[in-house]
Amino acid sequence: ASRTVITGKAELGEGISYNLKASLEGQDLGLVSPYVGLPLEDLGTLTGSINLVGDLKTLRVEPNAVTIDRSRLSGSITAGLNSNPPKVNYDVSLTVDGQTLDVIKPFVGTDLPALGPITGTVRVVGDRKQARVEVTDVQADNSVLAGQINATGLDGTPDVEYDVTLKANAQSLEILRPYVVGDIADLGQINGGVRATGTLDKAKVTLDEVTIDKSRISGRADIDRSGERVKASYDITLVASNQSLEVLRPFLGIELPDVGPVDLTASLVGDASQAQFDNLTLQFGDSEIAGSGRVDLTGKIPQIQAGLTSTKFDLTRFFPDTTEVRKPQAVTKEEAEADAKIESDGPIFPRNPLPLEFLNAAKADLSLKVGELITPYGTYRSVDVGIVMEAGSLNVRPFKALYARSPMSGNLSLDSDGGTPLVVVSMSGSKIAIGEVFKDFANLDVLEGIGTINIALNGSGASVADIMGSLNGHARVLMGQGRMRNEGLGYVSGVFSSIGEILGKKEWVVVECLASDFQIENGIATSKVGVLNTEVISLTVGGKIDLGKERYDLKVKPSPRGLDISLAVPVNITGPLSDPGFSPDALGLLTKLGSIFGAVIFP
Repeated sequence: ASRTVITGKAELGEGISYNLKASLEGQDLGLVSPYVGLPLEDLGTLTGSINLVGDLKTLRVEPNAVTIDRSRLSGSITAGLNSNPPKVNYDVSLTVDGQTLDVIKPFVGTDLPALGPITGTVRVVGDRKQARVEVTDVQADNSVLAGQINATGLDGTPDVEYDVTLKANAQSLEILRPYVVGDIADLGQINGGVRATGTLDKAKVTLDEVTIDKSRISGRADIDRSGERVKASYDITLVASNQSLEVLRPFLGIELPDVGPVDLTASLVGDASQAQFDNLTLQFGDSEIAGSGRVDLTGKIPQIQAGLTSTKFDLTRFFPDTTEVRKPQAVTKEEAEADAKIESDGPIFPRNPLPLEFLNAAKADLSLKVGELITPYGTYRSVDVGIVMEAGSLNVRPFKALYARSPMSGNLSLDSDGGTPLVVVSMSGSKIAIGEVFKDFANLDVLEGIGTINIALNGSGASVADIMGSLNGHARVLMGQGRMRNEGLGYVSGVFSSIGEILGKKEWVVVECLASDFQIENGIATSKVGVLNTEVISLTVGGKIDLGKERYDLKVKPSPRGLDISLAVPVNITGPLSDPGFSPDALGLLTKLGSIFGAVIFP
């Protein structure tokens, strides 16, 4: 129920005048709205008193700390009654407690950002055509809002200009969601200074060392709501400490790999359709990367271009189970066979379809230069690689690097556009430290010497197994003079204890030549050349490896040179790759031969 009680006096002489007091309880100001020309009833129901002072020409309404919901209204509203519509001037203050800026809508005539709930004093000065809103140290959540909002055209089409500053303290950006595009509003709670200037259609937001979690952002964002779709552009500098790369997604519009906590700086310029990043520096662990690039989202799929450089990039952190390099040890036949067997419920090469959807997820043109690239399969220096991904294909070319003390070059292409994926790989290098290859790919410190590696392979299929079964090409290794560990020679020759007994405590054996040439046709690798000549024994390898059926069919023949070693007899290696068989039994240690040759031939 509402009630209004009016007291005071009125003079009805030659000139009519009045000085009244209206005590309100649950009553809105609709009774004076027709006189002042403002929808004051939209303020809601009031409790308190207002003074009504004037005559036939002028009416002045003076709220006396009237309460509206949890706010208090004071000030004055003056209306000139001898004109139509009446001329109105007002200067009122709202002491707001727990409401939004909508509380001043009856004065400015248009919707304002849903900031709130707010607490503090808002002053509104104006007339029927224009209004000025002054906000001083108003609390909004845990933040402080100050500034000015100017509304014009209130007698026709309203237009609003504002210049406000928000001193944010754990403030959500949810209030910006109607005014920005993408996921900017999902950045999280912010701390720092935010200044917003402009109109309801076009605004500029300036960020002054704003912190979000462990990131710091400065710069500006421009927001345009004048068209059918909201447009937003930005020019910011981002500094992140111990933060996920997820912090970049709202600006770049693409998913980025999870590399763990990183330290990051970047200059970002863009909008909802494209983004440019410059002065990028990224550091995590002992790795760092720098560069610039752009992301274009105007097409059906993102287009990415970037040029990146790194002094050192360590990939081993992503492979915690990497096996350490070890020296060869004398083992029994049973131990070797057990070690050679691969624990698997099925074939070695996966038959599941390759997840190649990513080839059509984006277009990419990347260049990468790395001073030192550390991987589970060796360290590569002076790396220079180009990566192009487009229309279902991936091309890595050229690939240039220093590996095992020698320049290497190669390329990789993967094309799924024709239906059945096609893979082409080539890699070559001369003057390579072959022993480093054994360390990196077989985890064995067994050999020293300089040689040449040449690999050229191609295959097609929907799975790794299909590709291996269709493989064509060659894999060649040639090494001149070098040396092999005593235990390593027994390891690959099948002469277990005799070599060690004859050579005594000699740790190294001179190698005169190592040569391997596997020619591969339709998934069958045939040994054209397989020779290891040392000062005490020669080793030859012949036969085939069926990569499609995953079976060995090799013969290894050790030939002692000047030594009476009766155990040096030929060995047949047959059976599945996951569990090969060896004969005669005395040469069981040759179970390791497949892994050593495989490390060089099929790295």
